[in-house]
Amino acid sequence: MNEKQSELTSVLLDGELPPEAERKLIKAITGPEREELDRFGRYCLMGDVIRGESSVLAVSVAAKVHESLLDEPVALAETLVSTSVSF
Repeated sequence: MNEKQSELTSVLLDGELPPEAERKLIKAITGPEREELDRFGRYCLMGDVIRGESSVLAVSVAAKVHESLLDEPVALAETLVSTSVSF
């Protein structure tokens, strides 16, 4: 999906694309290349998550981050000793 098509997809999802342009874009998205349809699905999901309409992705990402952090070594910082000088 090129930049122009991404912009048109946004306008389509907002319901603001003229009917002829809408048909043309849908034909391009549902063409023989599965990649375009997959990309469109991800685009829709991102919009849903941004609008707070889907928490599926957020929960999935949080779980993967949590799982990854379990394997990370713990870095301990040195304890700073405060020395104050009085005059």
